[in-house]
Parts: sequence; C-alpha cells; structure tokens
Amino acid sequence: MGVDITEYLAMLDQPVILVDQDLHILSANQETRKVTRKEIPDLIGQVSGEVFECEYTRCPGGCGNTTHCSGCVIRDSVKETYQTGRPVNRRPATISQDLQGKTASVNLYISTRKTGDVVLLQIEEASDTCSSGGSDQNR
Repeated sequence: MGVDITEYLAMLDQPVILVDQDLHILSANQETRKVTRKEIPDLIGQVSGEVFECEYTRCPGGCGNTTHCSGCVIRDSVKETYQTGRPVNRRPATISQDLQGKTASVNLYISTRKTGDVVLLQIEEASDTCSSGGSDQNR
C-alpha cells in the first residue's frame, strides 16, 4: 500500500495488533490500550495470552502450550488466517483473565487479515463482559 505499517495501524479506529504466526506481537496501534490497559512498547514481543492476562498463561508451558490453548479462539483465528490467507470476521471469543487473583471472563470479537508474512488481529470488546469466581476456558 506504500504506507509504513506503524502509520497504517495508527490510522485505524479499532484496536489492531500485528502478530507473527506464533502470536508474538510485532506492533499495535494506540487503540489497543483500551482492551489491554497496557502501553504499546510493553506489548511488543509478548504473546497474546500474556497481553490479555489469560489465566492459562501462568500454567506450565505458558501461552500456546497448555491443554486449554487448543480451544483458544484468538490463537486458532490467527493460525487459520496465517495458513490459509482467509480472513476471520468478528468471531466470538471469551478470555478468562486472571486479575489480581480473581477470574474475569472477557467477551471479545476477533477479526484477522493476513498481510505478507504477518496477521492483523483486530479485537472488539463485546458489551456483555461479566465476572466470575470460576475459570472459563478461552473459547
């Protein structure tokens, strides 16, 4: 497109993260701060589970390497788009976040687009976010 990827991301009005095939964050726009509550430089190099405080990231093996990760909508959507080139549009996802010892289920919509050798991951917060004391699997 002739535009630097960082400039392109800055033009978007939704939270968008640029990830590689293993979900390592390469770049993100400022809108991403709304859903991660983290500064952009702190996101670079992390994997999605770390950024979204997924409760399973703290399990042995970490993000992408637990039995719970096999049903991760974020991971599956990025992998699908990376491998096939086909976009994912507003796929519902729920992340069980570990927030200071309490579990909160966060409902999102995930969209992906492949560009070159990376995937643009768009995250929209769903309005029906709820808290719980148990652990819901990321679906």
